[in-house]
Amino acid sequence: MADYKPIVALFLEKEGGMSRAKTAKASANPAPCKITVKGSTHSDWHTNKGVTWTTFKQLAPQLGYKADCQLFADMPHDIWLKIFRHGYWTPWDLDKVRSNLVAWTVVWWSWGSGIGGAQKSLVKFLKKQGIEADSKTEITQALDTLAARMGEARLFDLMTEHRLAFYRSLDSAPANYKGWSNAYAKFAEFAKSHTTTSTGGGSSAGILAGALTLFAIVKRLFL
Repeated sequence: MADYKPIVALFLEKEGGMSRAKTAKASANPAPCKITVKGSTHSDWHTNKGVTWTTFKQLAPQLGYKADCQLFADMPHDIWLKIFRHGYWTPWDLDKVRSNLVAWTVVWWSWGSGIGGAQKSLVKFLKKQGIEADSKTEITQALDTLAARMGEARLFDLMTEHRLAFYRSLDSAPANYKGWSNAYAKFAEFAKSHTTTSTGGGSSAGILAGALTLFAIVKRLFL
């Protein structure tokens, strides 16, 4: 069954530390106080280690921490991990998914688009495959079935194409697409080095080689 632990370090590497980037939607809802980071004090920090202030505040009562600015700035690892697990992994019951590659891709989409956004996108993706699935359980079961039927390699390629098309459709793509695609390329490399088996045919190397080739083509066309 799928395991979230190997992918944690990648998420932390990808996200880095505090952000006040104006190109992010989260900039509309920054932490409500001045925070000093590396000697720079501002009142518009909105994200830390990929966790927005809005998410940090919303999950506080459920996860048992106080949503204050200092804790947000410190973002202890145990709190970050609670947010990752209970905010993005557990809602999909990804522990029950057979394929790590499927689970990791679903949580990647959810981290970037929110649970609701990822769910809508996955519903559209599955409709392209002729499958009607609405609930999160139905979606993950359908993805597991597709992985067994067509092989992880083909499924990963199709999901990658769908995700790239979604990125390109966003109004913020001109400012952010390069960063998104670079981050996804790291995700693909990670999966290549950590996935040793595949379901229904297709080696892990084949899965990720296809994804990286696709990204190289997309970068030439759109960057």
